[in-house]
Amino acid sequence: MDYFKPNTHKFVVLSALLLLTSFSAAADELTVAYIDAPEPSAKTQMLRHILEANTDYQVTLKQTSLEDMWAGLAEGRYDCSVSVLLPQQAPFMDQYRDEVEDLGPNWLGPDFSIHTIVRQGYQHDDVEITRFLNNYCLCGERLQSVMALNTDGEISRQEAIKWMAEHGPWITNMMGFARPYDDREERHVTY
Repeated sequence: MDYFKPNTHKFVVLSALLLLTSFSAAADELTVAYIDAPEPSAKTQMLRHILEANTDYQVTLKQTSLEDMWAGLAEGRYDCSVSVLLPQQAPFMDQYRDEVEDLGPNWLGPDFSIHTIVRQGYQHDDVEITRFLNNYCLCGERLQSVMALNTDGEISRQEAIKWMAEHGPWITNMMGFARPYDDREERHVTY
């Protein structure tokens, strides 16, 4: 079988899938809110593909308004968002601070940071997915390559599988098997 030939995409994908089968024993759900903008859409689309390919999770994406995204996280209608832009959205953070949890920045720019926000209690409800969300940092060249796949607000499954095969070790790190260096504590970014 050509699945086991070294240096093939099939071997990398199969190996990663075999390693990740123990990540989640039972099917579960995750609802991710995002706003209609190129970067949030691309980051959220790829998050869904990565989780659905590597876990038993069913990921529901909810494109919504900025106001509804924050209210939905606070009310528990949505589990998370991976594209909260601060300080631009600081008024929402101030308003909902007691109803959401900030997992910290997942990308820093010169005058902003993009944070991962979860509904109150989510990090205790699902430790494994919270670990993944903490590690999910789709930025730089990876983000640019994912944004190029995001046509009409959608990344096809076929394109996502090809992209994941090309980024297998990075995905494995995010899944928590080999934790990458995390400099969040050194960044001390607060808004």
